[in-house]
Amino acid sequence: MNPSRPNLPRPLPLVLLMAGVAGSTPQAKTLLLAIVPRGRGRETNDQANALAAKRADDTRVDFPNINDAFLDGDKSLSTELMPDALHPNEKGYAVGAERLHPTLKKLLAADAPK
Repeated sequence: MNPSRPNLPRPLPLVLLMAGVAGSTPQAKTLLLAIVPRGRGRETNDQANALAAKRADDTRVDFPNINDAFLDGDKSLSTELMPDALHPNEKGYAVGAERLHPTLKKLLAADAPK
């Protein structure tokens, strides 16, 4: 815990951000991406992602959690896609983009002029 910050659950800023967007622009659609897995801090990230998933309604807030694309069969981080255990490489970004494509297509189609 960082002593300069209040003792708040780490996912709380995410909830506050989502509430702020919903309150200031109620017609907005939000694409909220999961915190990608990384070498350290996966439990905290998983907690934040679970909280975000509960807030998503697939109408105003879409939350496509594509994290399994970055994991190997044993649920360990794929070094082929994230060699430094933190940042996707070119192949990792390509895999992530492929997995996000259906959600982006749906969101863009919903806002297209009829």
